[in-house]
Amino acid sequence: MVRIRVEYKLWLRELTGTSVEEYVLEDPRLSRLIERVRARHPRLKRYLENILDKENPVIILIDGKPVNKDIVLKDNTVVKLLPPVSGG
Repeated sequence: MVRIRVEYKLWLRELTGTSVEEYVLEDPRLSRLIERVRARHPRLKRYLENILDKENPVIILIDGKPVNKDIVLKDNTVVKLLPPVSGG
């Protein structure tokens, strides 16, 4: 079992109603964490639908670094979900 801290940034925080959550996973793959987040927060579902595809605009950082979908999470990992940002 691993403990994972998920931080929601910008307007993702508004959709979840929180800025931080903790998950305990038996299967520590990133894809399993995303499934759990989607189940807990139906309002995020459409943004997380294809989050592990390169085309998805939501950015995933693990311990501050970009990741690939095959990563296995370690105990006390911090996962940040950032929505697309635009501006001029």
